[in-house]
Amino acid sequence: MAKYFLSYMIGDWKYQSHFLTNNHTSPAIKQSEYARFVSHELLPDEFQAILEDDYGDNYGDEDVSQKLERFLLDSNFAPLMATDGALAKLPPTCLVTTNFDVL
Repeated sequence: MAKYFLSYMIGDWKYQSHFLTNNHTSPAIKQSEYARFVSHELLPDEFQAILEDDYGDNYGDEDVSQKLERFLLDSNFAPLMATDGALAKLPPTCLVTTNFDVL
């Protein structure tokens, strides 16, 4: 999925290793209001058990984060970043995915 996101964002895979190690966001973003939108604590309990290592939020590549931030924090690119208020304004939606949808 990292390749698909990167292809869509910047048309290049050069930051794939950063995505795979969660270094694509800076410590500042990991500690910001946006962190609550993608917290692993939102996952069902059976999936949280898989996450053995907790690295905290004081790591990440500042340079890569600055290059990708305008995409990662834009709710038009990353719907998880939309506030509940913004989502409430949308019409009722039926979303169907199959297999490995990159959404």
